[in-house]
Amino acid sequence: MIAVKPGSDAEAKGLKVGDRVLSLNGVVPSRSTFWEILYVFRTLRPQTTDELIVRSPEGIERTLSVAPKIEQAQDRLTFDIEELLRTMDTHEERQLLQPRPYDIGKSVTICKLNTFSQDDTGIDKIMEHASKFPSLVLDLRGNTGGSEVTLLRLLGALLDHDIKVWDRTDRKGTHEIVAKSRGKRAYRGKLVVLVDAQSAAASEVFARSIQLQQRGVVLGDDTSGRVCAKQSFHFHDSGLQMGHYNLGYVVVITEADILMPDGKSLERTGVIPYTRMLPTAHDLESNRDPVLSYGVALAGGELSPEEAGKLFPTLWRK
Repeated sequence: MIAVKPGSDAEAKGLKVGDRVLSLNGVVPSRSTFWEILYVFRTLRPQTTDELIVRSPEGIERTLSVAPKIEQAQDRLTFDIEELLRTMDTHEERQLLQPRPYDIGKSVTICKLNTFSQDDTGIDKIMEHASKFPSLVLDLRGNTGGSEVTLLRLLGALLDHDIKVWDRTDRKGTHEIVAKSRGKRAYRGKLVVLVDAQSAAASEVFARSIQLQQRGVVLGDDTSGRVCAKQSFHFHDSGLQMGHYNLGYVVVITEADILMPDGKSLERTGVIPYTRMLPTAHDLESNRDPVLSYGVALAGGELSPEEAGKLFPTLWRK
C-alpha cells in the first residue's frame, strides 16, 4: 500500500502504508491483473466488504475485512455532463489537478505533474519557472494521462527541434502527430523524468519520447502500458428497469493505435526506465522516497529520502 485514506474503514481496521496486499476477495493481484481486479470489484460488482490478506514490512500476515465506501451512480439517461463539470469545478478538484513545484536551492526545480489535463497557461507557467534553474525533475508517477494538446506543448517546450511523436494508425490510414519546438525559447537544462506503474497514456508517450530523443533520464518503474489513442463509446439497454429508467451498459472500443517513431506500440508493454527503482515496503512505512531523492541527485541537487517523502503527500477527494 502506498497510501491509506484518513478516516476510512481501511485505516480503522489497521491497514497501513507499506503493507503488501497478497489477496483481494480471493484474487491474487499482479501487475497484469490489477486494473481488471479494480474494474470488477469497483465497477461491475461492488462489494459491501472486501476481504484482504496483507503482509506487513516485518513479514507478519493478517486478514482484514474492510467496508469500502459505495456511491450510487446516476442513470445514464439522466446523466448531465455539464452538471458533472460544474461539480468538478471546485477548489478541491483544481488543487488535485494543479502542478506542484518545489525548488532545491538554485540548482534544481521539481514539478509534480498530476495530470496532462492542463491548459496552455499551466504548461507555460511550469516552463517559465523551470527556465530559472539548470535542472528540472518532472515527477509523472501516478499521472494517468490527459490532453494530447498538453503533451505536445510540453514536449515542444523541452526540445530544440520539431519531432514526430507518433503515428496514429486506424482503419483510414496513418496520421503523423508532430510536436512543434519553441526553438531558442525551449528549455535546455538537464531533465530527469520519474514514472511508475500508474503512469499511463500521455505520461508514457512523453517518457518514451524523451528516451528516443535522448533528451533526459527516465527513472522509476515500468509504466502501465495503457496508451489508447482513440476510443468510441457505445451505449446499450439491458432490458432491465429501475423505476422509470432502463438499465444500460456501455461498450468501449479502441479505434486506433499509437506507433512510436521506433515502430513499436506502448500498449501492454509500457515504458521501461533506464534505471528501475522502487521504494521498499520499509521506505513506504517510513515515508521515505528514495526514487525522488535519487532523481534529484542525478539532476545535480541534494535531497534526502526522508525530505523527499514529505514533499508531495497524497491528495484525497472528499
